[in-house]
Amino acid sequence: MTVAERISDDAAAAILVVDDDPRVRDLIGAFLVQHDYRVETAADGAAMEAMLSLRGPFDLVVLDVMMPGEDGLSIVRRLSATDGPAIIMLSAMGDETDRIVGLELGADDYLPKPCNPRELLARVRAVMRRRQDSRRQEVRPHAKYRFDGWSLDPVQRMLVSSGRVFTTLSNGEFLLL
Repeated sequence: MTVAERISDDAAAAILVVDDDPRVRDLIGAFLVQHDYRVETAADGAAMEAMLSLRGPFDLVVLDVMMPGEDGLSIVRRLSATDGPAIIMLSAMGDETDRIVGLELGADDYLPKPCNPRELLARVRAVMRRRQDSRRQEVRPHAKYRFDGWSLDPVQRMLVSSGRVFTTLSNGEFLLL
């Protein structure tokens, strides 16, 4: 029986925990299940892809940075290039530069290991709340927003400066803006 099978299918959200340490996967998974989330786990990027294709879509991915094979940073870059799930990075590499890189690549949040499970839960709830709020907001198709010399195309997620410099925004950047 998987962790996800212990709760009903009408759980608040579906979460995929991706970490090469089975103890971390099991602890995080069990804790989130206790708080009514549907949880699946994967040991690496390849297992994550299999879960996404078999069980997806997931609302959120808790993603370790240092894993064998494809690392978490390349995974977050790939997932944030699409309208994929929200991503919380969880890594032993917790210095400021590592957090900035993870967030710049599209992660919605970043926690250093070890972390308090209650803090992880609070961040999961906050990310899910922000994600729901952004989806509730009606965005008119092809509407462009202008502010302080800038222009934002929410459909293409393109930010244009007054000097006509075009910047494609990552998922995290778009949601922040």
